[in-house]
Amino acid sequence: MKKIIADVFIAGAGAAGIAAAYAAAESGMQVVVAEKNSFPGGRATASAVGTICGLYFRSFEKPVFAMQGFPKNFAERLMQINKKQPVKYAEGLWFIPCHPKDFEKTADEFLSHSNCKVLYNTSVNNVESSGRKIESISCDRNGERLEIIPKSVIDCSGEGVMCKLLNHPVIADEEYQAAAIVFSLKDISVEDEFQLSFSLLKKITSDIEEKKIPEHYNLLSIIPHSLSANSVMMKLGLPWKLNENDIASMELKARQLVEEIYKFIKSTVHGFENSDIEWIAKEIGVRTGIRARGKNILSNDDVLNCVKHHDGICNGAWAIEHWRTGNKRVDMTYFSKDDFYNIPSGCLQSGALDNFFFAGKIISAEEKAIASARVIGTCLGTGFAAGILAAFNAQNKLMQDAIRHIQNEMYLEK
Repeated sequence: MKKIIADVFIAGAGAAGIAAAYAAAESGMQVVVAEKNSFPGGRATASAVGTICGLYFRSFEKPVFAMQGFPKNFAERLMQINKKQPVKYAEGLWFIPCHPKDFEKTADEFLSHSNCKVLYNTSVNNVESSGRKIESISCDRNGERLEIIPKSVIDCSGEGVMCKLLNHPVIADEEYQAAAIVFSLKDISVEDEFQLSFSLLKKITSDIEEKKIPEHYNLLSIIPHSLSANSVMMKLGLPWKLNENDIASMELKARQLVEEIYKFIKSTVHGFENSDIEWIAKEIGVRTGIRARGKNILSNDDVLNCVKHHDGICNGAWAIEHWRTGNKRVDMTYFSKDDFYNIPSGCLQSGALDNFFFAGKIISAEEKAIASARVIGTCLGTGFAAGILAAFNAQNKLMQDAIRHIQNEMYLEK
């Protein structure tokens, strides 16, 4: 068994994990990241999330970054690579259109830091703790067993992998948001995305009314601003409730549904006559799941009322976006334009273990709060903050100093 010493260990190389790794590495820490896939990017790559949300304030005039520092730097580099600019969506929300390969390329650049070692195809399978500290982590990498000895640990897995292994207190909902699967079609014959989307919606609606197709076909949509070079990205909401214990079965059913619905649109919808499936995302898009219970909990009211905490370490500027299973229309709840809430540092810190932190979709938050804070832009912010908190913890420095450092790095003066 190979033993690896690390200042900071991170589970997951998604948006939060990338940011956490870069932050800790820039702080001089030796960082080890364990990623289950053979590539970085998390849901942005594995599930092919086509829109990067949460980076900008809600504004009707122009896009203004909600945070400086790492989230802005990552976004600007991504836009250089994919040659896309922010797009205004409904009610003054802005997002960056994104192809998964461009996100992966951007992630690779930030993870190439000399102080950062990324272990791909690596799963965490055991965690040992003593008293109030995590002492060691066992991983499997292509059949090789690794033992990581860390000073500080961050769970950025998106699934609470570390929390489950530690039996750490969590926040769970009765039902999680609807999952979706993304796929790409090539050889599209219509060049206008609005026209293509209109034809698709019209045909699906009429055939459902005539009972020619199942009602869940209306969960299919075109990802905005994804039509390029005769290819288009499609998102299909899954009509089944999320089963966290059987994701593999859900993914198999999702792929079968993609094949089924593709045959329908190819044979009936103008613009898709000559199309072929270019790719199907490697993983279904799981929007929410369990969250770690931290020293603080980001409440629904905190988000709705744009509460600012003295120890805020990340600005949240995206609306509450809640997808119900079987419901085509998303429930959006907006707060005032140009306003934001911030996430207190305690939402990233374990109250049970002194060297355990979390970021991304598993921060300590209530159901509606995470429906806002789960988006990629905010995950970049909480990831960076967790990386700094863990780095200061590994050096036995005060958390108050870490919080001030984060605020100086990321806050946007308005």
